[in-house]
Amino acid sequence: MLERCVQNNELTLTEKQIEMAAHNIYVQGQMWGFRRWALGKMLSLEEYIELQTFFLIEGVKVKREESCQTPLSSLTGKSTLTGSE
Repeated sequence: MLERCVQNNELTLTEKQIEMAAHNIYVQGQMWGFRRWALGKMLSLEEYIELQTFFLIEGVKVKREESCQTPLSSLTGKSTLTGSE
């Protein structure tokens, strides 16, 4: 789905961003299973899906010039993933 949106120029994402967004979608789906006892007091499953979809789409729609596109590692010279000093 995300790849099609990129191909249709509806979203501007790199391959890594697409992969990360796909993982985020998966985790958000799992969150309902882990947290439905608390979330279910506030939202129905349908409302949860609508809100999570909104947050995901709005988050990836931010124009490149409006968001920070520079990785922290290029600013600090340190890798943020490996914890290298």
